[in-house]
Amino acid sequence: MLKETTTFGIKTNLKLKTQFFEITAWDSSYTIMKFKDAEISEKFKNHFDEAIELDKYKF
Repeated sequence: MLKETTTFGIKTNLKLKTQFFEITAWDSSYTIMKFKDAEISEKFKNHFDEAIELDKYKF
């Protein structure tokens, strides 16, 4: 079963129970980072100004 977590306020699933983040290449120009820990997610977002929240990305 996948572990449900939150990335930038969106519920997501990580593929392995033991992992604490997941990196996914998207559309050869974006990278999706999913974090198990909301605090790490927030630190990543604060460190990288170009980080875009998934709910604000226009598909």
